[in-house]
Amino acid sequence: MSYKLLIASMMVCGTPNLLKNRLILSCSDSVWSPIQTLPVELKRYFTDELGNSAVNYGGFVQMVDVHALGLLAEHGLFACFRCITENYLEQVQVYPPKAVYQKLIDDLIPMGWDISTGNGWLSASCHGCFPIDPYTGDEIDQHADKINKFGLFFTLDDCLTYCQTNNSLIPEHAPWFPVGIYVDKSSYARLSGTLCIRH
Repeated sequence: MSYKLLIASMMVCGTPNLLKNRLILSCSDSVWSPIQTLPVELKRYFTDELGNSAVNYGGFVQMVDVHALGLLAEHGLFACFRCITENYLEQVQVYPPKAVYQKLIDDLIPMGWDISTGNGWLSASCHGCFPIDPYTGDEIDQHADKINKFGLFFTLDDCLTYCQTNNSLIPEHAPWFPVGIYVDKSSYARLSGTLCIRH
């Protein structure tokens, strides 16, 4: 199946939690915690998800200049990009800077797949059915082996299967849809280093 992704939104985050040998990433700001206030020198590189320039919280932002990536690394922060198919853009009600993100997406590294619903990036890991608990790292069901070392589904097919499970069991929040979690090369190197150091 062809699955053309685009960057819909991003977060600026600190180091994620390491739980049961998994470094827990997510599309949800309640799982991978964003910074509460962007440093002053970074604010001009970001807008909120709707394109408004007054932005403080790092959980629902758009990057308007790729030079921000180097500055994030200097501050020890991580860029988490939320990628979806275009047909879900209306669902999430965001306005990504497509020209900026088109230049960037081929240089990003896929970390795995999360499941979301609605326009607040609510993850099935904390609001629906998911193989592991994102707050404890505990394996909840027999499919925990489908979750990678970053707390995300290895494959899109397994993610889509769980999307359907969530649609069936929690129809009031349907549609549940896959969100590809991508990071830049510096974030990937530092996240991988964190895993190696803490093992």
